Amino acid sequence: MRHIAKGAEPEFFAQWRRRNAKIVRECRWSEDSMPSEADRERWKAIRRQLKTDMIEREQGYLCCYCESRIAADTSDIEHICPRSKCRPLCFAYSNLLVSCTKTSHCNHHKGSQYDERKLVSPLQSDATSQFRYLSDGSVEANGDSEAATETIRILNLNARNLSAKRE
Repeated sequence: MRHIAKGAEPEFFAQWRRRNAKIVRECRWSEDSMPSEADRERWKAIRRQLKTDMIEREQGYLCCYCESRIAADTSDIEHICPRSKCRPLCFAYSNLLVSCTKTSHCNHHKGSQYDERKLVSPLQSDATSQFRYLSDGSVEANGDSEAATETIRILNLNARNLSAKRE
């Protein structure tokens, strides 16, 4: 995992959030929860534009957790603090990153598991130094970092397919 420096919120997303205050307040993230077909289509386009912007500008086309190559159509917007636990941060740009869509690791494996005291976030300036990659492709905590150990477990960063790619 590498450190990701969040930039300023893109103006198109800030404008969309201001125009859709009720949707934001109610944490209506999914397309199905939008009030109309036009709103669904607009939200789908905004979400795709937001993913593309974060992937290009902040993440260098890499998953925020496993660093696999991603593109807008092979990724999901990740809520660092899950919507189920942090509803007020549902649309907060500072809580959003982009992760791969693999079901065996990363965002899908994490689900709603979250405790900021027990996990390493890609937004932490020391995120990169928390982990050590071994010659067999596995990853381990660098030193006695319980947060790194828990992060590896929750994100399943030693999934067989990831370890094989890192070998």
